[in-house]
Amino acid sequence: MNTLNLLFENKIGAIIVDDFLNTQQAQSLLEDIADQPEWCEAKVPEIHQHLTAKKTNQLFSSQYMIAADEISEEGYLELCKEYQSVWLRITNHCGFDPILLLFEYLKNTYHTSFEVAGKNNLTYSPVVARDLSIEVLPHADFGPFDGKEWAIGEVKKQLAWNIYLTPPGEGGETTVYDYVWDQSDMLDESSYGIRNFNQPVKTKFSVKPGMLVLFNSRNFHSIQKSTLPRIAIGGLLGQTEKNTFIAWS
Repeated sequence: MNTLNLLFENKIGAIIVDDFLNTQQAQSLLEDIADQPEWCEAKVPEIHQHLTAKKTNQLFSSQYMIAADEISEEGYLELCKEYQSVWLRITNHCGFDPILLLFEYLKNTYHTSFEVAGKNNLTYSPVVARDLSIEVLPHADFGPFDGKEWAIGEVKKQLAWNIYLTPPGEGGETTVYDYVWDQSDMLDESSYGIRNFNQPVKTKFSVKPGMLVLFNSRNFHSIQKSTLPRIAIGGLLGQTEKNTFIAWS
């Protein structure tokens, strides 16, 4: 069983590649993202009130955020057309596509091919860009809970990935807990996270520009507040009931 399979099986804490992007690539991508008019203050649904103490920027909204705003999968797929146009503008200008680099890395290293999730010949966005310099409470991500009737509802195992573009200064550490979310866990009514969370830690990691990190996103995870912008691109990877592998964000 290779390392990616071990991570899907939740047997290890994380896969970390320190210099997945070189310094020039990380800086170029950061500048191109920041230049987009769509890089703007995040719109946060009411149930995510813990994110509003300090509003930070994002490019694109995640599937979970869209669903929290009660937008249908069909509406999300229409939004993704705009997201994909912006992403193509970015990658054309900086001269490479980190999503394609990620897919190539996963195929060449772990012999696993991923396709972007979709429905009716339309595809999800495989990436979001965010400044997560604020505290993020312990929470988990899992397709069948986030989009039960959506294309991602067929996922049975799931990972999160992030490629970091800035040094976060002090703080900014991610903690992944050795505790898997199921539907018996009661979430904070004003947040998608849990306050006063007390579970064993599976792994912790600090981040730096160019670093790629993958971890099992069904485990609860949290982010410590940082003193500087903590900008990254990221998304989700799933293994479906049909043993296909899909990507979304």
